[in-house]
Amino acid sequence: DSTAAFERSGSHPQAKMSEEVKMFSMEEVAKHNKEGDMWIVINGEVFDISDFIEAHPGGQKVLAVEAGKDATKRYELFHGTDVMQKYGPRLRIGYVKGSKAAKAAVRAARPDAKEAEEKYQSKRDR
Repeated sequence: DSTAAFERSGSHPQAKMSEEVKMFSMEEVAKHNKEGDMWIVINGEVFDISDFIEAHPGGQKVLAVEAGKDATKRYELFHGTDVMQKYGPRLRIGYVKGSKAAKAAVRAARPDAKEAEEKYQSKRDR
């Protein structure tokens, strides 16, 4: 089935926090709205759905009409967090500049992020 084929293909490498955090404007995202080049935004994260669209269980059309746009509201009507956990890491290519997700990604990418989080947690737990 096409979903299994997509899952095996891993068309986009995961956006690892140790790498540079890529930022896009909504104007840049809007340019990616054609067959073979489709991006969407969900909760401030930018996803390249170009290779996934054929595997989408809800059909291609619903994704095609959202290409180049913020699809957060429509996404949340039909999907739970499990869907994002399954597909998000493979499809995420960056973040919308200035979004909460972008700010969180930048914080997480800092070399001292883990140490800072542990310090915060230890103070909080006292």
